[in-house]
This record gives sequence, structure tokens and C-alpha cells, in this order.
Amino acid sequence: FFSFFKMETLGFASLNWKCRMCGSNDIVEDHAAGDLVCCNCGLVAAERICQEGEDERHFESDDFDRKHNEISNELTDAWDMSTRIRHNGGNLAAELRTSQRASKDDNGQMKCFMEIDNMANRVQGGVPQASKEKAKQLAKKYLENLENTRSKRLKAISAASLYISLTRFQERADVSYTSIAEIAHLAYKVLTKYCQRMEDRLKELGEVLPTKKKRDFVGMYVDGLGLPYPMKGACEKIYQKALKLKECNGKNPETVVAAVLLFYTRETENNKNLHGEKITVDKIAAVGAVAASTIHSCYQKDLMTYRQHLLSE
Repeated sequence: FFSFFKMETLGFASLNWKCRMCGSNDIVEDHAAGDLVCCNCGLVAAERICQEGEDERHFESDDFDRKHNEISNELTDAWDMSTRIRHNGGNLAAELRTSQRASKDDNGQMKCFMEIDNMANRVQGGVPQASKEKAKQLAKKYLENLENTRSKRLKAISAASLYISLTRFQERADVSYTSIAEIAHLAYKVLTKYCQRMEDRLKELGEVLPTKKKRDFVGMYVDGLGLPYPMKGACEKIYQKALKLKECNGKNPETVVAAVLLFYTRETENNKNLHGEKITVDKIAAVGAVAASTIHSCYQKDLMTYRQHLLSE
């Protein structure tokens, strides 16, 4: 049929073909048909030299020259993708910056949501799913109107959102600034600042926040320590006087109340509860969410300076 004269390599281009009709070596490939054709006489020296894989199998029953089982290309066959070549005029950089900024905002929200979940898991008594979702809604609404977000801010925003959700919407009496600050590993002043900032901003955005009920810290400590009920009135009077002192201005009300209880039990003869047990700073700290060292510091530095004034009728 045709002859092989020389094979230098296994490649097609290295094969020397010779026409069996005219003997010419001028053989070219017809790429469309995949044939080798003699340029001198036009004889087809060889047919279908290309190796046919599974995607180009032909069968005797085929009426048309078509491919079978063609391997799909996910990039070119995707229905929702297209290619355009155009002059953008510099708008591409702006679009990329916008997309990057949007992705950063999404990442910030996801980090904030994760922080809320982690903090909620550490709250004593647990947090209902509805309160978690409300905290996430408040955080998202606040972050969407915030130009710049940083990791340190995200933790404070998460803690503030959880505190507002628990105290305003669920009315949890056992949740305080101190307890949330300890859970979030934040300073007390940082948490109070962000809570106030978030409340003001959310009100500007039209968010309706339920009125925060004033907690009866004096009653909580008196009941928790098992003190006689008449002591509540005496401690309440001292507490109101202490709030007017410049040293106690801006301090956590629960800290001041705990210090007042310690002050009253140490500076008067009423230092035992109904069971005859002596009241100590550790027992006072166990009732609320204030550390014993904090209570003792407020008692020693702030209240003892005005001892005569606080004990006067």
C-alpha cells in the first residue's frame, strides 16, 4: 500500500513517506481530514493518521461525521459564564476595590458572629437561640454602617451586642457589664463605652430598644447573703449617699453596692446573717459578679474616706 523508508523518532513529523504512484517525497498533511496527500499527483498516501480516542470513536451505523462521548470542559461549557474583550477605562480597579471591601465586610461579620457564639456559650445559665440571633442582628446592623472595622473593635462590638440583647430584649437580671467583660476579656470601661455607642447608633438607625429596667442590687445582695430585711433600708441609704461621691461617679453600680454591704457589716454591729454566719468579702463576692479584690478596694479607698458622712442619719 505504501512504504516506510526511515523512522528517526516515534513522532509523526519524523516519518519519511514516499508516494506509491509517483515516488515523490513531497507529502503534506490535510489537517481537516487527517490525511496525508501527495503534492505531486494528489494521491492520498494514508488516511486518519491521528490517534482516535474514546471521544472520537466512529461506528458503522453512524450516518454523520460527529463525535461521541465528548469530554466536557467545565470552563467553556458553564452556562453562567461569558467572555468579553473591551476597554474598561480604568473602572476595573474600582470594581476590584469594591469587591475586596465587600469581602472584608463579610469576613468582619462572620468573625463577629463567631465571637457572639463563643461568648454566649460561656454565659452562666446559657443563652437562648433567639437572644443569639438578636445579638447578631444588632451587630450586623451596626457593622453595615461602620466605615472601618478592626479585630479589636469586633470583639467589643460582639460583647456589646450580646449584652444589649440579654439586658434589653431578654431582661436577664443576672447579666452585668462585669460578667460580660470577664467573658469577653475586655476592660469594664471599654465594654460600657461600646454599649453606649452602639445604643446611640442603633437608635439613630431606627432600632427600637426596650427600656432597660433598673436592677435592685441592694435587694439582690441582701437576699443572697441572708441578711435581715431591715438592713436593706439602711444599706439603700448609704448606697444613695455613695453614688453622689466623686470617687464613685462612673463606677459599676454593682461594685458600689457590694462595697456598701462590706462597709455596713464592718462598721456596724450588724455583721451576721440570719443563720448567725459572719459576713465576709468572699461571701459578698460569691453573690454577685464582682471580684473580692475590687469590692475591698472600693470599700477601702472610696467609702472609708467618707465614713462619718455615710453613717450619719
